[in-house]
Amino acid sequence: MLDLPRERHEDFSRWYRAFHAFTANLSGDQGVIDRGLAARAEMTEYVLPLIEERRANPGADLISQMALAEIDGNRLSDEEVRAFVSLMITAGGETTDRALGLMLLNLLQHPYQLSAVRDSRELIVDAFVETMRYTPPVGIAGRQAAVDFELHGVTIPKGARINLLIAAANRDPRKFANPNDFDMFRPDNSTSKGFSGASDHLGFATGRHFCVGAQLAKAEIEIATGMILDNMSNLRLAEGFVPKPTGLWTRGVDVLEVAFLPNR
Repeated sequence: MLDLPRERHEDFSRWYRAFHAFTANLSGDQGVIDRGLAARAEMTEYVLPLIEERRANPGADLISQMALAEIDGNRLSDEEVRAFVSLMITAGGETTDRALGLMLLNLLQHPYQLSAVRDSRELIVDAFVETMRYTPPVGIAGRQAAVDFELHGVTIPKGARINLLIAAANRDPRKFANPNDFDMFRPDNSTSKGFSGASDHLGFATGRHFCVGAQLAKAEIEIATGMILDNMSNLRLAEGFVPKPTGLWTRGVDVLEVAFLPNR
C-alpha cells in the first residue's frame, strides 16, 4: 500500500517494534527510550527523501496520495506525511500480528465457532470483532487529563497521564452478558459497528481517538485468515502445546503451535 521496497522489510520491522516498545514503556526504561528515538531518527532519514521523490514522481501508493492531497488548498507537510507513514507501519504490523494470533487461538479453543467460520468466511469479521473485545491486542490506552476531575474518590489533576485498561472495560458485565466467554455470535457486540467509533468494544478505542488503521487491520485479518483456512484442514492446537499470551500494553501469543492436514 505504501510501495516500500521489500529489501528494507527488516529495517521497518525493527523500527515499528522499537516504536511499540517506546509507547509501552511504562517503567520509563532509558534504553527503550533511546532505541525508540534512534528508530524514529533512522526512519525519518529514510522516509523524508522518499516523500520528496513521490511528490515529484507520484504513483498509485498512499505516500504519493498523501503527498499530493490538499485540505482547503494546503498540502500536508513532509512531517505530517512522515507521521502518517509511521502510523500505517505500526498499525499494520505489531498489533495486527497479535490480533491474528489471538483470533486464531480463540477459534481453536472454540471448535464449533472455528467450524462456522470455515463454512461461512464472512464470519471472519464476526470472530475478529469479538476478539477485539475478548482479547484485544492493545490492552491499555494512554490519555492526558484535560481538566481536574475526581474518579472514585481520587482527584486526577489536569495534565496527569492516565493509563486506561480498555481490556478490562471490554469484560464489564454491565455492558456484556457473560463477558468472560468468547462468543462471536453475541448480540451485544455489533459486527456492523465493530470497525467504527461507535463500536461496542473498545479494542480500537472510541470517539475522536478511534484507530485510523481499523479498516486496514480488518482487510489484513480477512485475507490472512482466508489463506490459512484455504490451505489447512482439520486445524487444531498441537498436542501438548499450552498457549501463553504475554504482554500488557500490546498482548498476544509469540508462538502458536498447530496441527493440520494440508489442502491439496
